[in-house]
Amino acid sequence: EERRSALAELSKSLSERAPHDDIGQINLHMHSFFSFNAMGWSPSKIAWESRKLGLHAAGIIDFDVLDGLEEFIEAGNLLSLRTSVGLETRTFLSEMAEKVIDAPGEPGVSYVAGAGFNRKPGACTDQEAFLNGLFDQSRKRNVELITRINERLPQIALDYSADVLPLTPAGNATERHIIKAYIARSRDAFSTQEYRRFWSEVLSCPMQASEIAQQDEAAFENSVRTKLAKRGGIGYRQPSVETFPETGKVFTWMRSCGAIPMESWLDGTSEGESDPDGLLELSWSKGARALNIIPDRNWNIQDREMQKIKLNNLREIIQAAERLGLPIHIGTEMNK
Repeated sequence: EERRSALAELSKSLSERAPHDDIGQINLHMHSFFSFNAMGWSPSKIAWESRKLGLHAAGIIDFDVLDGLEEFIEAGNLLSLRTSVGLETRTFLSEMAEKVIDAPGEPGVSYVAGAGFNRKPGACTDQEAFLNGLFDQSRKRNVELITRINERLPQIALDYSADVLPLTPAGNATERHIIKAYIARSRDAFSTQEYRRFWSEVLSCPMQASEIAQQDEAAFENSVRTKLAKRGGIGYRQPSVETFPETGKVFTWMRSCGAIPMESWLDGTSEGESDPDGLLELSWSKGARALNIIPDRNWNIQDREMQKIKLNNLREIIQAAERLGLPIHIGTEMNK
């Protein structure tokens, strides 16, 4: 209610949209704080900033929930902003069980998304039950991850309900929330010198390098996430079809909700993404009807040789999508 009231007041400062206000750009993949936004932006905040910027259209996508759907659509209507609401989740692609696809260090795990949800599933429907199942499965993975990390790092042990869930507005925690909670706990548990020494040991890097890493909060959090939650990390467990829902079933559910199932693509450097046509044809057979890309990962790179490789990979996946007639859905995530 507070956000709705604030947005209504702000909207009074806007004139009717004129053609020159539209900068002709879109961002259809922004996570709100209902999963994880690096700046803590709500759906209303995303809509307001998108409208001020003059985006032609804006879209939110959250992990495993549609909690921001009604707020974002309402905000878009108030601001005369074209809006799209999506959902992103991790699935298990059995045909590539031994290959890393677009989840670094996690063989068989495939990020997928659905675009164009225009209402939440009705109460007591199969669609609602499936959505609740995505949330429950995510929570179960989180609790098991924390349990494994706590056993190895008892000095900074967390309680999921007390330490992690308060970081979320509606109880939908992600790995990034968990990592933030561990870092916060370590700051409380140690002196500055002990804190640096602790993470130097955990990250297996000299203290000086650890200090440098901590000056870049996003880079530090990614390093901690890799060491604690990803393959080879102390809390990692090999994923399986029991860990994540099967890709085809998720696509079928998305279609039943009126949304467009989308294959997601990282940057073309993994074994699973090395054959663009093969990957998209497999995804098509599972039900994908669009391709979700974060272009920033392929061009916004300081290493020029790597940029050249990834730009070429980007061209190849776009050409493969064109051959299958798959629309391309793009955005910037905003989760780090």
